Amino acid sequence: MAAALIFAIGAAVGAVCVAMGGYGAGRLLPPVAVAVAAAGLAVILVFAAGWHVSGAVRFPGDLGGVQANRQLAQAGPAGTLYFGLLLGVGFRTRMATPLWYAIPLAAAVSGIGAALAVGLGAGLGRSGPVARAVADSLAADRAAARAGSAAADGTVAAGLRIATRRRSDAAVAVAAVVIMGAALAAAHL
Repeated sequence: MAAALIFAIGAAVGAVCVAMGGYGAGRLLPPVAVAVAAAGLAVILVFAAGWHVSGAVRFPGDLGGVQANRQLAQAGPAGTLYFGLLLGVGFRTRMATPLWYAIPLAAAVSGIGAALAVGLGAGLGRSGPVARAVADSLAADRAAARAGSAAADGTVAAGLRIATRRRSDAAVAVAAVVIMGAALAAAHL
């Protein structure tokens, strides 16, 4: 499970960096541009909710064909951290949801606390499936060892398997949209 924790740290740092970049851009932009970012955020949230409910697999801007450098990702703890950072940033590989586009926009139109919360939540949310896959791989390794076959450390392979195309849970994604909207509304009260 150490690999899952290292991945989670990398993913959280990557997503917080994206959020803080959005927050900084929001502070540098004139007020009219921040209003445009808020409108863009609303459009993305509606699009993302519709995408999740529709059952579609692809969406504009998803880099499904781009993969992490497998050799680097399998290079022990540093590779796991690299893989977490890469998926935490989110825009360089396959995105699990179009909600990833909302992170910098939400941060641009919110305060620093909300920006940090959105980035940290996104990074940790990205880590959940990896932790589950790592646990599954370790259980499979233990079962193989009990059966007498050579057990392999499947932690990195499990993390790489997460990047394969699977539909995410629409109810969880819609809940994320609602929570993000409530957090942003609370930040402006």
